[in-house]
Amino acid sequence: MSGKPLVSSMGPLSRLIAHAVEHIHGSWLLPTMIDDLREFSTAIASHWCRTKFSEVDAPEEATRYDTTTLETTLPALWSVLRSGLFATVLILRSVMARAIGDAKLATDQGALCNLGVAVREYADL
Repeated sequence: MSGKPLVSSMGPLSRLIAHAVEHIHGSWLLPTMIDDLREFSTAIASHWCRTKFSEVDAPEEATRYDTTTLETTLPALWSVLRSGLFATVLILRSVMARAIGDAKLATDQGALCNLGVAVREYADL
């Protein structure tokens, strides 16, 4: 799964998006991006909660899973989740820097409120 084009290019793609966020002329697009990031993180958290892997604590893994799962499946899954988290945090960092540095967005309480909600949701993941 980590060899799929979308997953393997997630890091460079997120850096490109972050660069675009920092240099975009239409600051009105950033609140929409914040909402999209929030929806993405909510979807990932929701999907994770529906998997059987989320029900098992780390100390119980050795007794609940077979060797193939422990050596292949779980490392691949954690690699994909780590890549996704890295990508969203990188984009969110650029959005936050832009929101704080942009005069229009800094005075827009709705945009800053949405950004605060998104940051809290990432912290809860």
